[in-house]
Amino acid sequence: MIYVPPTRWPFALAGYTMAGLIPAALITPASALFVRMQIHPGAATAILVNLVLPLLFVATAVYYPRPLFALLGVPLALAAFTTERVFELNPTIWQWTPGLFATRIHPIVVVGAIISGGIAVATCFSTMPLRRVGVPPKPNACHNCGYDLSEEILQCPECGEVRMRPTVGSDRD
Repeated sequence: MIYVPPTRWPFALAGYTMAGLIPAALITPASALFVRMQIHPGAATAILVNLVLPLLFVATAVYYPRPLFALLGVPLALAAFTTERVFELNPTIWQWTPGLFATRIHPIVVVGAIISGGIAVATCFSTMPLRRVGVPPKPNACHNCGYDLSEEILQCPECGEVRMRPTVGSDRD
């Protein structure tokens, strides 16, 4: 079992935010490239939303496997995506209105972010047997309740579990 430090949560929030920001920043140049290659520009959106967005969600979920953070990542990614698209349309922040945000929310991105969040939650649950967020237990801790036992204590005072005496070598020499 690998224990992921709980102090990584700010990086996970930044990862989910970047999962929305990176595809939004790449849509315009990728669409222009696809037009030059005589490919439909919607293919750039499809690739970025259906491939890059879920991959960034999965990478963040592997880095910090907390299912609630993966669910929190959906609105973060949507907000970052929409904010970047609004910024491309009108970089003067003081002129932004809620209606401007409503025009830049793309339904494909909403569905893609929700599905990516579901994939990230599934990734969190699938990696939990191998990776868990938390502090590793002490080596002398009781395997049942986690009470910190010393070397001499053979029965846990909390739960009553009896542990085997550690053997260093053979006494029958």
